[in-house]
This record gives sequence, structure tokens and C-alpha cells, in this order.
Amino acid sequence: MSVAGLADCQRATEGSRDVGPHRWGRLGRVPAWPGADDVSVERKFSSIVVVVDLEQDAADSATFAAGLAGRAGLRTEIVAEVPRGLTEDAAGADLGRRIAAARLDRSPCYLLRTDAPGQAVAEHVASRAGVLVVTAAATWGSLGPYLLDATAERILERTAVPVLVLGPNFAPAPTLATTTIAVVDGSDVAECAMPVVEAWARTFPGAAARVIEVLPAASIPAHDVDRHVRGYVHRLLERGVAASGEVLRGDRPAPLLVAYAGEIDGAVLVMPSPRWAAEPSHWFSTTRRVIHLSTQPVLVVAADLSD
Repeated sequence: MSVAGLADCQRATEGSRDVGPHRWGRLGRVPAWPGADDVSVERKFSSIVVVVDLEQDAADSATFAAGLAGRAGLRTEIVAEVPRGLTEDAAGADLGRRIAAARLDRSPCYLLRTDAPGQAVAEHVASRAGVLVVTAAATWGSLGPYLLDATAERILERTAVPVLVLGPNFAPAPTLATTTIAVVDGSDVAECAMPVVEAWARTFPGAAARVIEVLPAASIPAHDVDRHVRGYVHRLLERGVAASGEVLRGDRPAPLLVAYAGEIDGAVLVMPSPRWAAEPSHWFSTTRRVIHLSTQPVLVVAADLSD
């Protein structure tokens, strides 16, 4: 796409009241690992869909995604919404400048004219195997400590594929995404994250994995306190992924996880999320707090998108 306009850019112009059919329907729970056959789970990533928000003052998702794609030779696509009050030509010129700076100007791009860009992105990647969505997320108004911007919220709510989020406090690091930190607990929710951890390790050369569980500081020690961590580490090792594990203790999981990741060069926090929701009941979830606090990218894996 040229900086001058939309000559080489595909336009996805949907009506402001109709953003197309809800093709995601009932996506269902990601099957237990191993043996997962859901379209969103594959042994390697094959492409990256980069969401560029032309309105928000957020992190540079295009530059970060370009680094990932270049490291593994992945295909990239660019998706951006035409902001209100801006013509498609002006939006195309702005988008062109941004992706040219990231050296993604040869990637297919889509300009969306819709009131629901997050929903449109979810539809765009539905039923596509091996795709990774990369998006930056800004805070939202007076509810900034709890809510992300509307586009990021809807992408996380509706998208079944893994979503790599560059949160409000994201800071680019010299080492690019070499260690996944998979957060688990005593439930089976973390099962959905393991195929993604494996796919990451197979896609990006030299990537290793750590499996982390946070337990309350005052909990009674037990000889098998790390059994969940050990189980996941063993399964990753069996599948050829360099993995280690650790149990952390603390009563505030989100700051503890963010601080732990901050000590590791090129860390990516992998957070399984049962169902993303903008309701107050979800405002204080650990995954949401980690995204808000982390200077590292956070990879959100949907554990349940059934209706």
C-alpha cells in the first residue's frame, strides 16, 4: 500500500448498522490438550493479523508484529478502522505511514468503516487455523484502571484465536518474545493454553516456556504443592518444548506475575481467560489486571466462547 492513499489496499466497508453476520456462532470450549482439533489450535502459527487503531494513542502493534513475523517468516495482514470524521483516503494515508515505518507496506490491508471494528476483526479471523492477532490496547475514559478501549474489549470478547495484547503500559524490549510464561491454577482452564505455548515454541526459534502458578502467601505448604506445574512441564517436555516451572506465593497475583515477567528478557505472559466480558464482574479478573499493568506483551487464550 502506498503512503499516498488506498490504491493497493482492499476496502472492507460495512454499513454502520450492519457489520455482517455473526459467523462465530457457538465456538465451543477449546478441546483438552493433546489431541485438540479446534481450528484455532495448530502446531505452529502461520500468519499474523495486525490491528492498527488510528484513533488511540496506543503502543505500536505494527512494529512489534513485524518483528515477530520477520523472525519466523509469517504472513501478515493489516486491519484498521476508518475513524469518524476522516475520509478513507486520509485514513489510508495515515495507515500507510504507520505500516511503512514498520516495513509492512507490502502486506494486505483492510480498512473498515463500521461502528464495531472489534467485532469485524473477530469475524475476519474466525475459522482460520494458525492465526495470531496482535493488537495494542489503550485505557477507556474514567474506567481506565478496569476497561480497555472498545475495539480491544470486543476483540477479546469475540475472538477464538490467540490474541497478543500490548497493554497501556507496554514498553518495547530489546529481546523479542523468546520466553512464554504460562499461568496455570488448579482448574482445567489452563489446558487451552498449552497448545498455544507449544505452537509459539515451534514457530519462533529458540523460544522456551515457563509454567507458573500463584498460590496464596498464607496457604499451608504441601509436598505436592507444585503438582499442577510439574504436570504441565512434563507434558511440554514430552512434546519437545524446552520448559521449566515454578510456584510463586503472594496475595496479589497480577502484580506478582508482572514483576516476575519483568525480570525475564523477552517474556510473553500467556493468560487463559474463560470468557472475556466488559461487565463489572470481570473488571477485577487477573488477566485483565495483568494486561493493564504489564510492560510485556500478554497472550490471551480463550478457554470458553460458548454462548
